[in-house]
Amino acid sequence: MTEASRSGTRLGAYTLGELLGRGGMGEVYVATDDRLGRTVALKILRPDVVADAERRARFEREAKALAALKHPGIVTLHSLEDDDGVTFFTMDLVDGRPLSEIIAAEGAMSVDRILAIGIPVADALAAAHKRGIAHRDVKPDNIIVGPRGEITVLDFGLAKRGDGRNENTPTAMTATAIDVTVEGRIFGTVNYMAPEQAEGRETTVVTDVFALGVMFYEMATGCLPFDGDTAMSMISSILKDKPVRLIDHDREVPEELDRIIHRCLEKDPDRRWQTALDVRNELQILRADLARGSQSSVNETAAEADSSAVRSRPFGWMVATLLLAIAVGVLGVLAIQGPDATSGTAASTLVDGERIWTFDCLTTDAGVEVEPALSPNEEFIAFVMRSGTREDSSVYLLRVGGNRPIDLTPDMEGEERSPRFSPDGARIAFRSGNVGEAGAIYVMGATGEQRRRLEINGFAPDWSPAGDQLVCSTEGYTDPHGRPTAGGLVIVDIETGDATEIFAGDAVDPRWSPNGEWILFWSVGTVDEDGRFNITGRRDIGVVRADGSDFRLITDDLEFDWSPAWAENGRKIIFSSNRGGPIGLWELDFDPETGSTAARPRPLPAPSTYAGSIDVSKSGDAIVFVDGMGSNSLNRVRFDPETLESIGLPESVMSGGFSGNFDVSDDGERVVMSGGPMRSDDIYVSRGDGSGVRQVTDDSFRNLAPMFAHDPAQLLFFSNRSGDYEGWSCRVEGGGYRMLTDGWRLINTPAASPADGTLAFTTEENWYVVPPDPRGIRFEDVEPMPKIDESGRWFTPSDFSTDGRRLLGLVRDAGERHPLAIREIGIY
Repeated sequence: MTEASRSGTRLGAYTLGELLGRGGMGEVYVATDDRLGRTVALKILRPDVVADAERRARFEREAKALAALKHPGIVTLHSLEDDDGVTFFTMDLVDGRPLSEIIAAEGAMSVDRILAIGIPVADALAAAHKRGIAHRDVKPDNIIVGPRGEITVLDFGLAKRGDGRNENTPTAMTATAIDVTVEGRIFGTVNYMAPEQAEGRETTVVTDVFALGVMFYEMATGCLPFDGDTAMSMISSILKDKPVRLIDHDREVPEELDRIIHRCLEKDPDRRWQTALDVRNELQILRADLARGSQSSVNETAAEADSSAVRSRPFGWMVATLLLAIAVGVLGVLAIQGPDATSGTAASTLVDGERIWTFDCLTTDAGVEVEPALSPNEEFIAFVMRSGTREDSSVYLLRVGGNRPIDLTPDMEGEERSPRFSPDGARIAFRSGNVGEAGAIYVMGATGEQRRRLEINGFAPDWSPAGDQLVCSTEGYTDPHGRPTAGGLVIVDIETGDATEIFAGDAVDPRWSPNGEWILFWSVGTVDEDGRFNITGRRDIGVVRADGSDFRLITDDLEFDWSPAWAENGRKIIFSSNRGGPIGLWELDFDPETGSTAARPRPLPAPSTYAGSIDVSKSGDAIVFVDGMGSNSLNRVRFDPETLESIGLPESVMSGGFSGNFDVSDDGERVVMSGGPMRSDDIYVSRGDGSGVRQVTDDSFRNLAPMFAHDPAQLLFFSNRSGDYEGWSCRVEGGGYRMLTDGWRLINTPAASPADGTLAFTTEENWYVVPPDPRGIRFEDVEPMPKIDESGRWFTPSDFSTDGRRLLGLVRDAGERHPLAIREIGIY
């Protein structure tokens, strides 16, 4: 069948439409999914490629690489299918123009245009690099610029795991630039190849950085940095020549942009930026510096023209920064300069329809600052701070631009949390009391006066649009990664104090919509086909109507989504998520009339690696959030086994981004832990002294509480890789995953007896001690262990003794955790 004759024919459940393009691997068509009625892009693998095992494997590698990446700047893969001997996959049909076409039409671009395109491109590749995936064919043909300026990176057909294994296989790609196929040596588009790629040496994520530099150079100058009429002469130029500086093409190009691009183009991979994330960060800093510099001159001119002018909007986007590792918090300003900003530090600049972001520090107090809230007029921030002068936390008020926070609750004992301004800005609601203990919701004046207690043990109160009611959760948390209990939603009448439960599932951080119809929250549960609410352990954003009806999840996936807030009068939702790699800020369109969402979540370029606790201004052009990244340290200390007294000082084994869950092998030679960069929830193994760290898992699932199994070659952990949290095992060197439990839905902290492999673990309601079963331990086959006493206390196992007869763990009741306890298994 010829290429042209495929249009109008059916392939599986798809009707093929227009032929979009073809290359060495096959053809791409517009297609209609007749089952779902949606339009997709469908890529067909050529028959001769199917017959070639290596080339077919690379086609499947493209599908797997795409499926592993969830980012609004990376095309979404829907399916990988075979039909009557034809292999194909379907993906989003992306609307827009290739960047190559734009460069050909426009030539050299302005700096603002380069940054508007370059930053989201680098951000998308950074998400791939975070997963260890190198694209290896970054070029303008594979960048689509949408009608609203949105950026999508296509064609991960040459993608590979960036693990050092060389995968040189023959290929042919079609592009406007020179493509080459050298058997067993070179693959990719030669104009954008890095020296190591052109020589057939190992390619990694740093190879993509070189290609980014070539592409940015071409956008800035209209020409390529290296010259050649043939593939070989182009390769020779890449290997030997030094590109002409950007400022020699155009004296107006900022030297900082010249520096960023030329570092991308270093021939030695070790001298380049090491990931696309580095490039993105540098470009964002440049854009902020340029905006701040141009704004200074605008403000000076305005001041000269009218020194008494009133500044109607003093700030755009705002940020509170938390450095948990050294117990210091810093409040800062993140400004989106938009068309409505007229003065102050966030005066307006609008470049190609895109808002420009800037960041400024607000405070340098020696305290930990969390849970910020923005006043309706955007002139004040209320937040919680634990400073050196108080043992507990208190609610503080700070004028934006000021440097003297005011303690609004100096006379209160316990932990004050979650302040929130009323719609008119005259009052603040907050909670007083620790998590797991009795507390209450309070309402006070915006400067701390006329405090009133409401007899409801709620968390994170938020105001109704009329200001006469509060919605709050019945449970709170201190860390979104560890949610010990579920909580429903309660609405409280401020005048009478009457409370009404509207939702009995799980919902925390509730936010009342501006139209009063919806309650926004994040949850660790879902509703099944029979309408029952189930705790799954996933973190998703949800909404429910204010009367408790019409519950729905609006981010129903495995990504870590939390801390939502309304924006633009309820037409957008801003939330925190790890769907781009680090936990950052994302936005999603929302229809306040129907409760439906449209399009995919989009990232907001905030200067943060861990953003949460969000509050957004009514207009949506100002946001307060916490930028917090904790750091754990693993230490070891010698002790006398007779007296149990320590000998000497603790010795640091490892510090940095692991979660605190770890286990030591029986011989003390190895340590297994979970965590990783940006709280990625992967599993790592190292030697007992912390050296030789090796990553065991590398995926988007949450892999938690690892420990060495009865068989020292195996690891135990719990994970949501099946959709629910079940017990799993894998090989110490990685791979060989096996689900140990079946149908438990949510288990925690598996422990294995070194004597016979007996497993001990907890669920949301009970704890269990069961023998291992190669078929998987089924929920319906096991009886829970009895409670410890009549008060209903139960045991949380942590580890077995060497002989397997005793368990070390925690005694729990009413949400509290009591000191370590040792119990004989035979008692139960």
